[in-house]
Amino acid sequence: MTDIKKVVMLTPDTRIDRRIILEAKSLVKTGKEVIIIARNNGRLPEEATMDGVTIKRPPYKFTKLNKLNSFITLKSGYDARLAETVLQHTPDVVHIHDLPALRAGILVSERLKVPLIYDMHEFYPEQHKFSFWKKFYWERLEKKYIYKANIIITVNEMLAREIERHYPGLSIGVIQNAVNLPEDFDLSRRYNLFREEYNVPEDSILLLYQGWIAPDRNLEIIIRGMRHLSSSKLYLLIMGYGGYANDLQKLVKYYQLDKKVLFIPAKSQEQLLYYTASADIGIIPYPYGMDVNTNFASPNKLYEFIAAGIPILANNLSFIKKVIDENKFGVCTDIQSEQKFANAAQQFTPEKLTEYRQAIRNNRKKFMWNAEAEKLIKSYDSL
Repeated sequence: MTDIKKVVMLTPDTRIDRRIILEAKSLVKTGKEVIIIARNNGRLPEEATMDGVTIKRPPYKFTKLNKLNSFITLKSGYDARLAETVLQHTPDVVHIHDLPALRAGILVSERLKVPLIYDMHEFYPEQHKFSFWKKFYWERLEKKYIYKANIIITVNEMLAREIERHYPGLSIGVIQNAVNLPEDFDLSRRYNLFREEYNVPEDSILLLYQGWIAPDRNLEIIIRGMRHLSSSKLYLLIMGYGGYANDLQKLVKYYQLDKKVLFIPAKSQEQLLYYTASADIGIIPYPYGMDVNTNFASPNKLYEFIAAGIPILANNLSFIKKVIDENKFGVCTDIQSEQKFANAAQQFTPEKLTEYRQAIRNNRKKFMWNAEAEKLIKSYDSL
């Protein structure tokens, strides 16, 4: 199929992941019309345009009754509403982001006889938070529909091989969660926004966690670990979004760490990398052994730290460890306890920081979005 003019991307989420936006923009640059259909929480416009990409959010309430119906049949519920919306646009390709949108996408693909791309941001049924029955439901649904996709992609090779092990006969490609740098971002410059805006000493060493602030991310451990640091120059910055920040702020206050642990409001995608590049060390503390997705995680923050040129301190997670160790981007070790975190943080001497920064400058190109965009376009060309 060589003449692809219109692509509809479907996501079940309200918050549109950067991965989706970058894919859409890359396709627009090849002359395709791209429409993203996302969930509407009632507070967002039903239609918007961003850099040539149209974003539509159907005004549909996801009630408990509709949830139940969508589990049973495509004739009602959110699946059907999504499918109806996609069908109105008569796409040449349907690009589905994550399992909750797959069934609706298959319905459209079969109705219009057009190809479907299944973009697996994670191995959805394997989430540790799911009950036995919820996991059973999603596994059964995915197994039923995944073989109908024309192309399947996910976020890294390790996760791709794990999914292939569960679903024999599939061949899954990889598009990484890479970053596209702002045009005026200076790769050779050390930015200093945190020290300028938050009254942090110039000689400080800034440890940065950024992104979703939530339980099950070992954030409590790294906060308590700040009590065990022998160096007074180390500061912890927690920048992002999520209601769990309130609980962590209480923890900081309890341990009287107010001057050493700072909470920074989330930044827009346009601002983010300038702030990221203003830190000295990026932290990825996720616990290992929790589920498949965590063990093989390749989170946005990994690529943001690499793009911004800051060394990384991470817990022993398989894919992240491979990236850090093979490229000498920092330290990947056991930080499952507060003392282990403190010991690891203190390995970042000025000499080591310089060494890691140079390694990132030398090797970051293969983790940038341009390389992933080329792979995405080749996938579309193969349809």
